[in-house]
Amino acid sequence: MKLFNKYFLLAVASCCLFTACSDDDDYTPGSPANTSGDNVYFSAENEAAPALGVDESEFTVTIERANTGSAQSIPLKVSTPHDSIFTVPASVDFASGEGKKTITIKTTDKMRMFKSYALSIVIPEEYTQQYAETTVYPRIELNVIKEDYKPYATGMYNAGFFEESWEATLEYSEILDQYRFASCWMEGYDVLFAWDGAKVVVNGGQKFASGYVHSSYGMVSVTPGSCSYDTNSKTFSFVYEWTVSAGTFGESLDTFTIK
Repeated sequence: MKLFNKYFLLAVASCCLFTACSDDDDYTPGSPANTSGDNVYFSAENEAAPALGVDESEFTVTIERANTGSAQSIPLKVSTPHDSIFTVPASVDFASGEGKKTITIKTTDKMRMFKSYALSIVIPEEYTQQYAETTVYPRIELNVIKEDYKPYATGMYNAGFFEESWEATLEYSEILDQYRFASCWMEGYDVLFAWDGAKVVVNGGQKFASGYVHSSYGMVSVTPGSCSYDTNSKTFSFVYEWTVSAGTFGESLDTFTIK
């Protein structure tokens, strides 16, 4: 039986080899590298999640290029499931000697408050150095939202789990009657809580993702415990339990002291 298996596997391997070398392969070569031509890209200063105020109806995106020797009009490709929301310029026009240009994207009154709208803008491949190693790219993926969060207080945030402190801004939404530390521990992951002047309830008391991804255990989640505000010291106290699918890292205390 083992001998049969040996010859059977050799036969299969031979078939695969001849199939792979067939002249009938439908091979399409990739685009040639544009190593000495244009290099147009979206600036690293752009925000991935532009937030518009209640009365705002537009935002900007910055595009840069490496070769500024002549005037140039670069077409823009747009993809979005929300065609009735965004108006994006058909091109970005650089004057001779100009390396950076800002385009304005307009929105309509169909945007709903606190709903995120996806928008993708791409610079065509012929205007890029598509195989070059880079930290900026000819494509930008945006998630645009309209909200009424405004700065409420500034102060010092102390994160017990990370053993770090930093200057932070506490924001407040009048529509939601809710407070927020935007991108509290990690970019794109907010901490939301209700506060009536004394009682503090984080995320409705439910577990939520912290944004911190552990190298061995994956995303670390946070479960709020006893949270409070002390009027004398103007300090919020947040007790959190930090957990992963394999178990818990235990509890820690975060504080925020208002200046």
